[in-house]
Amino acid sequence: MGIKTSQCVRALPETGGSVEAFVRTMEVGSRTCLAMANAAVSGFERMSPRLSARMLDAVENVFAREGGGDVEAIQTAMLREASTVIPTAHGQDDGAAGWLSLAIVEEGSVNVLWVGGDEVQLIPKQGDGDRTAGHTSGRESRSAGVVPDILTHGLGTGYEGALSRPSKRTWTVAPGDLIIMLNRYLARMVTSKQVIEHAALASMEALPQELSQIHQIDVNNPFFAVLACKVS
Repeated sequence: MGIKTSQCVRALPETGGSVEAFVRTMEVGSRTCLAMANAAVSGFERMSPRLSARMLDAVENVFAREGGGDVEAIQTAMLREASTVIPTAHGQDDGAAGWLSLAIVEEGSVNVLWVGGDEVQLIPKQGDGDRTAGHTSGRESRSAGVVPDILTHGLGTGYEGALSRPSKRTWTVAPGDLIIMLNRYLARMVTSKQVIEHAALASMEALPQELSQIHQIDVNNPFFAVLACKVS
């Protein structure tokens, strides 16, 4: 089984950050790990690419060291290591918090773990797809036409016990299937139908860029991040 990936990040100048500050792709043997992180400081008001990058550095180190082992144990270890970065990077009173999504792809399956508002969508070549639901109160309010997008789960200040626990999903995958990661700002604005329509027309290389341009970035949506993966 082969894997092709592409990614894109669009951010306001004041947000900054490179692609690798928010998304990473890493490989160990026949496994590929897709990772997306974002973090905030100062009472969750200011996005921190530097802190997001440190979370992903921690994830990458764990995967390089333990990537051949049990998938659930690997993801748990990556989540744990990423969470330790947050309180050491900023004082607890600074309101630092982080959110993380992981997808480990191997022969015939993808195991997804997430805590926070980012979402992962499976677009199979045949059959019905699926999409994870971000941990935001907006998910429960959309039917009423209100999308406050308040994050209910995360890592760091203000998130303890059940609020720091991730959700998990396992999908069967086959050649031709697509896996799309969307950060929470884009996920709350783009429907599954829109993702599928763009995936049907765009090349793998162009797909993340096209999805990131469906809406404009602004002060309420300071950056869009997309990571696309095609199984071959």
